[in-house]
Order: sequence, then structure tokens, then C-alpha cells
Amino acid sequence: MAKVDKKGFLHGKVGPVVYSVKWQQQFVSEKATDVKQTSATKESALEFGLASSSAFVIRDAFSSTCFMSDPGMINRLNVAVLRCIKGKKK
Repeated sequence: MAKVDKKGFLHGKVGPVVYSVKWQQQFVSEKATDVKQTSATKESALEFGLASSSAFVIRDAFSSTCFMSDPGMINRLNVAVLRCIKGKKK
């Protein structure tokens, strides 16, 4: 059930529709549906999550010595760590 706040904006769900407010604007979106994932998809997501978490620890360890980075550095490091986990060469 959606509720109206003091400014007249709706918050909450009404059937399959979800109302929210961001940046002083009303947003309406459809409720997410269940996603059917195969075991291979789940395994891949687990591997990427492990690689991403490990890459974050590496970035955090080097953050005190390396102040310059480009926007793609995070993605490249994630891919490099993922390759190490999978044991694949470039």
C-alpha cells in the first residue's frame, strides 16, 4: 500500500507498481520479477563476486601509495583477479 507524504508524493507499492521519490521528483517503476538462473550463471556470479572483493582489498592496500588512477582501472583489476581465480592466461 502506498502512502502520501507531506509534499504530496507517493511512496510504496500499488499492485505491480512501485512509487518512490528521488531528487524531489516522483518515480514510478514496475515491480521486479523473479529471475531464473542456471547453475552456471550462479557459479559465474559467485566467481566474479569473489574476484571483485579481492580486487577491492588489493586497491585498498595500494591506495596509500598510488594516488593516480584512470576510470577503467577498477574493471581491469577485477578482470585480472578473475583470470587468476579461473587460472586462465590472457
